[in-house]
Amino acid sequence: MNKQNESPSEPLLLTRRDQKTLAVLLVLLSLSLVPALLNRTAPADTDRHNEYVFLLDINTAPAAELQLLPGIGEKLSQSIISYRQENGQFQQHSELQNVKGIGIKRLTAMRPFLADIPQSHEITSNPEVRR
Repeated sequence: MNKQNESPSEPLLLTRRDQKTLAVLLVLLSLSLVPALLNRTAPADTDRHNEYVFLLDINTAPAAELQLLPGIGEKLSQSIISYRQENGQFQQHSELQNVKGIGIKRLTAMRPFLADIPQSHEITSNPEVRR
């Protein structure tokens, strides 16, 4: 049948070649969605009740609080306190790397939970010493 003679009321049919092309495209689209479906995780809002957000002052935290930090157990918490007692308060978070057992990876994991360290003149509670 000649396409010029087709009436507009007749349904349009795909050729065998168009059907194969469409089938291949659908298969490829389906395959591209499989990894996304397999790696789906629960929405973040459903796990919110298990998340705890805190900021810890590294200069005043006791051992029990220090142990809440990722990678810090009883031994490292005691090492942080010993370092603090021997060397004074930390002036910046990077000084934690001076504590044996704390390297850049552990410090990076801890940073989101560390409160900002005030400037040295704000650390003291004696107003006469402040500048």
